This record gives sequence, C-alpha cells and structure tokens, in this order.
Amino acid sequence: MEIGTIEPGNEGPPEFLNVFIYGKEHRIPYSPRFTVIGAMKQAGMDPPFSCMDGVCGTCVAKLVNGKVRLNHTDALMESDIRKNRILTCQAKLLSRSATVDFNVF
Repeated sequence: MEIGTIEPGNEGPPEFLNVFIYGKEHRIPYSPRFTVIGAMKQAGMDPPFSCMDGVCGTCVAKLVNGKVRLNHTDALMESDIRKNRILTCQAKLLSRSATVDFNVF
C-alpha cells in the first residue's frame, strides 16, 4: 500500500528522512535498502518498535510529507491510513525525502 504524495521537487531516488521524535527534529540519510525504522537505527537513533512485522503498532508515526510504501498494514485501521499514519517498521520511501512525526497523532 502506498501512502502520501510526491510533491514537485521531491521526485527522484530516496535520499533523506526528517524525523520528529522525543521533542527533537533529526535529518538523517536514507538508503532504499532500509525501512524508516532501519534508517533511524542506522543513524544511531532509538525509535519505538517491537515486532518489526507490522502487527503490533508500536512504531506508528504520522507521515507529514513525502510518499512511502508499506508491505504490511495489519496494525492500522482505515481511519489511521486516512490520517497518514504509517508503520515505520514497514515503510520504505518512494519520494526523495519524507518527514515522519512520532510526537503527533
């Protein structure tokens, strides 16, 4: 499932990710081989997660901008998807950059 949009100027291969978590903003490099959680861990961050399979919902965050593909969405309801909530353990960037916010729901 794809969530979000690719705005003009945000086309191209994924390069970086903006993350709001624990009251701080981080800009980290992104490699297509990682999920959002994987990129955060690679950058030395400590994101919330548990199952890594898309079923528990511990890693849910809001996609503020950009576009991602989710392999599994078991922990999300349709209302979550309409609000651009994503499972960061499943999300892979489709846009050049994206912003995710763990602080807002």
